[in-house]
Amino acid sequence: MRPDPDSPVAGQVARAARDSYGRIVAWLARRFGNLADAEDAMSAALESALVTWPQTGVPRSPEAWLLTTARRRMLDRLRRDQTISASAEMIAHLDADRLDTTAMTLPDHRLSLLLACAHPAIDQGLRAPLCCRPCSGSTPAGSRRRS
Repeated sequence: MRPDPDSPVAGQVARAARDSYGRIVAWLARRFGNLADAEDAMSAALESALVTWPQTGVPRSPEAWLLTTARRRMLDRLRRDQTISASAEMIAHLDADRLDTTAMTLPDHRLSLLLACAHPAIDQGLRAPLCCRPCSGSTPAGSRRRS
């Protein structure tokens, strides 16, 4: 819905902007540390007021409404920036972990795994079945079925 610039509500939004713009932008900039984002949030709050107030009526405290709306916009932006930053870090981490399988030879660690499966701390009856899978890729049940 496009706001009507000649409506009485538009005049009240303009008055609230004249009275509160500087205070709200200064508070947001001090609280969040970014003047440009504070001005953007305040502009978005004024735009939202032009759309919302004709439908719901002018709030009892227009300045508080504008401050709350602008503050929520700033918080949403911070959350979005944090999500983007975390995603970028995760993608960079995943890219660093990506293996070049074309030129790589996979090291053979089957002997160390076999020795771990044959450790004396493991019950003697379980050692042989545990050793079957790492060495041959078969399971004890599969080798029994074949015989």
